[in-house]
Amino acid sequence: MKVSADLTYPKLDFSKKFFTTEEDSEFAILTDEIKNLDNPRPLGLSGHLRVKNEARTIGLAIESCIDALDELIITAQPSIDATYEICQAKAKKYPDKIKLFYYTPEVVPHPFSHCFDKDSHQQNGDSFSVHNFAHYSNYGLVRISYRYYVKIDADQIYFTEKLKALREAILGADKYVKPKRSLLNKILGRLHRPFSDFLEAVLPLGIFAKYMTLVAGRCAYGLCGINLGQNFKNNVGEISIGGGALQEIEQEEIKNYFLPLNPKHSSGFSAYNGGIDTAIFIPNATTFYHYFINHGVETIPYGDVFCVRSLGCFWLHFGMVKKDIPCEGVKDEDYINLQDYYKAQKTDLKDKIKFRAIYKSDYNHLMANFKWHFQRDKKYLAHFVD
Repeated sequence: MKVSADLTYPKLDFSKKFFTTEEDSEFAILTDEIKNLDNPRPLGLSGHLRVKNEARTIGLAIESCIDALDELIITAQPSIDATYEICQAKAKKYPDKIKLFYYTPEVVPHPFSHCFDKDSHQQNGDSFSVHNFAHYSNYGLVRISYRYYVKIDADQIYFTEKLKALREAILGADKYVKPKRSLLNKILGRLHRPFSDFLEAVLPLGIFAKYMTLVAGRCAYGLCGINLGQNFKNNVGEISIGGGALQEIEQEEIKNYFLPLNPKHSSGFSAYNGGIDTAIFIPNATTFYHYFINHGVETIPYGDVFCVRSLGCFWLHFGMVKKDIPCEGVKDEDYINLQDYYKAQKTDLKDKIKFRAIYKSDYNHLMANFKWHFQRDKKYLAHFVD
């Protein structure tokens, strides 16, 4: 297991007019738009949703997160299903919150995407190209209006009240945020690292956010969720990968899905997903998306911050469903029904639940979420299983 990703982010030449390689594209980003991320923004939380072939879950994803956001930027790619039409309907329903953009350049998806076709897609390593997933992500990032930013995923149905509570805690602690962390902040943050999970578990969320901001000077808050799958394949052909032949998931049926307990029987999926790669933070002109071919996914640096982890679960993730990956093995040993997970005690699962991660910090993050939040998050799960 690796200690960290060990990525080196290229520096942007701010003397250039265009951030984008294809300067003549109508989707080109100006370097000044990146610079503007340094400008003050009103206190609030901007969500950013990047979508293609997500009709199964995008409706519920938007409805479950919109109340916790001050705005939602949606950058939609052309889809083979009703994704864009659903986005249009939601934008009409929430005109004061949703800003919808139709991004038409063909974007090469990353290899873990349900839209990636290994036979026809070749990764694009130019993060500044309109055809690169990082550029596509930055196209939405530069359009945010509020101080804080979070990536929203279309295959995740959110715990609305918990996301709202975290938003309020972060905004309440903002007055203690420093423009730049001092040496003392960095030392105190490092000293608090072994105890931050415990402190978050015992302190009210608002007090914890204020305390860690005072101690560390500036924080990014990593989020986590619960993976859900089926215990059979859909077998409806390749179009199921893009969601085009599958019906939209209804909230009433969510309780019938399964959590993978053993990644060996679910194509590497653990019970939880997420980590510091999905975080609430304050973007600036140095924190924009990059794409690393060897890493296989777009990444965004958070700058000089203390990374708060192990806040528990904030969503149900249907990545396995849209990729047509079943939960296999022995029921209640290798996978478990969501209702049974909700009814279970931690002692029932501690020897069964296994986590897999590339990086040690992500593994520790997932383990800590089970240790500290398994029972506490049940009040949010009740909305889906009762």
